[in-house]
Amino acid sequence: MAGKKRKNAGKFFTIAIVLFVFVILLSRFDSEKPLSGLETVMGTQSEFVENELRVQIIDVGQGDSILVECGGKSLLIDAGDNGCEQKIMNVLNSRGIKKLNYIIATHPHADHIGAMPEVITEFGTELLIMPKIPNNLVPTSATFSALLDAIEKNCDKSVYSSVGKIYQLGNATFKIVAPISQNSEDLNENSVVVRLEYGENSFLLTGDASGDEERELIDSGADVDCDVLKVGHHGSSTSSSSDFLKKVSPEICVISCGEDNRYGHPNAKTVKRLEKVCGRIYRTDTDGDVVFVSDGENLKTFIDGKEVS
Repeated sequence: MAGKKRKNAGKFFTIAIVLFVFVILLSRFDSEKPLSGLETVMGTQSEFVENELRVQIIDVGQGDSILVECGGKSLLIDAGDNGCEQKIMNVLNSRGIKKLNYIIATHPHADHIGAMPEVITEFGTELLIMPKIPNNLVPTSATFSALLDAIEKNCDKSVYSSVGKIYQLGNATFKIVAPISQNSEDLNENSVVVRLEYGENSFLLTGDASGDEERELIDSGADVDCDVLKVGHHGSSTSSSSDFLKKVSPEICVISCGEDNRYGHPNAKTVKRLEKVCGRIYRTDTDGDVVFVSDGENLKTFIDGKEVS
């Protein structure tokens, strides 16, 4: 009889241990930030491939945010509008990023810097790059003030953009090609434009650059030819002129814009101009996040974790 009691006690003890472990595991899953299907399929930063470049155009609605990674180094270009903080931080966390190597604020409109103060506060950066804005265009908004405060407290160093300056990102490089001069009438025309290069593949990431800045960029003789163009100013009617697109000659174009946005982006005529020079066009409002992976020769495109062509 005593032996039977001991056996029953042993069974209850085993069951209790199993239940305890189950509860602990369950609580861990509940507390972790969920990964989107994309990150689950494509892996995290801790699994980065040394000889690959990864560019993620993040769907932040009517705004811009781009994460670039190569060789364990990271660059964040813009951070969407207010309210996009968690989306962007979830992406950075899912990639295993603890601190950003570079941040570029292309220009201080809210749909590009809205979530940046929170991102900077959470992750920090070794270097922040932003354009020097004419005094009459410097924002007085709470968002811009919060950005300046976050930069002061959480950035190792901050600099104004300098045309021709080249930065190393793992085995990739990115070069500042604009703004070339200050535009005193439109913040968009002061956007930092970056040409990212890795082996035989290249990207032109244009912020909200529009007609005047595009013309100045062409006239400068800068190398703007690319495989992938992040279309300027969400595909507005004032961006992506025919002359500019002929010079850039992209194979793929990506438009970052919000679903049913009040601006009517992308403009139908702009899309037609893009279609004349570009084989493939993706839009964050219809495709969500768009991810490119390059080994320096071959460029692959992923939508929702699946390769597309």
